[in-house]
Amino acid sequence: MKPLKLTEELERVARRTLWFKSPAEAVRDPVHFIAHILTYGTHEDVQALRQQVSDEELAAAIRNAPPGVFDARSWTYWNLKIGRYPALRRYRSVNSGEMHRCNPLRLIQNLPSPRRQ
Repeated sequence: MKPLKLTEELERVARRTLWFKSPAEAVRDPVHFIAHILTYGTHEDVQALRQQVSDEELAAAIRNAPPGVFDARSWTYWNLKIGRYPALRRYRSVNSGEMHRCNPLRLIQNLPSPRRQ
């Protein structure tokens, strides 16, 4: 992925969505920065990002997002926006520490039906 240019708009977005890093530091890791914008940003923040990021770069950033940044709603929304059906979740195994993928629809399908009284 090509580096992002630190424009005034992206600096403002970085201060709000990636508050624990300086804006210059945030743009040096575009995948992490994009994940934070897609999770915590507003529509205007995403528009500022999209001035520099193509559809392919956005999809690559979502596919390679670090674990733990996206909440379930944002992960599902952005995966569906890039055409990934169903949206896959990543989780770290408690025992081995290895990363695994999980299909949330499979989990839902395996739940027992609620009993009616």
